[in-house]
Amino acid sequence: MKVTTINAKILQFKFTFHKKVKKELLEKINEAKVLDTNRCEDNTLISYCDWEERKDLDRPWFQLIKIPMSIHFSYAAKELGFHGHIIRDIWFQQYNKLDCHNWHIHSNNYTGVYYVENDSTCKTELYDSFTKKKFFINSKEGDLVFFPSFIVHRSPPKKTNKKKTIISWNVDFELIQQSLYNQLER
Repeated sequence: MKVTTINAKILQFKFTFHKKVKKELLEKINEAKVLDTNRCEDNTLISYCDWEERKDLDRPWFQLIKIPMSIHFSYAAKELGFHGHIIRDIWFQQYNKLDCHNWHIHSNNYTGVYYVENDSTCKTELYDSFTKKKFFINSKEGDLVFFPSFIVHRSPPKKTNKKKTIISWNVDFELIQQSLYNQLER
């Protein structure tokens, strides 16, 4: 078998509306909390999440950030050479001490994380299947990170009592920009 490797972009930038929406966003998330204390076969344990509601784009917490998030999704699309995006799934997860989300991948062409409350001791870890190396995203509270959905990643076990709240999504970027077409046709 012949293997060809390619580079893929991981985008990371500040959610410019974070300070403005954080308090109300956490209130709305706390109102919507769904206890998820079932430990999966892979030892994943997330205290609270609304994964089962991931297709519902009318949830109050999402309505609060829908427009400002859309602006940032458009920035990401442009950086990747696309015009548009379609959010396929979006959900929150809250981690308490000893919680973790074991190694996994996502569907669609990109996935991402908005770090609403961040525990800097519990960084998202990714695995580069080409180099066979693991690495961490050095994220801070208020960061948005986009990466290809096929990248194996996890949230390792939390060791502190500080809560970690994230919003994650699966998105398809679409409609290639004319400038990218022109570059490809050279």
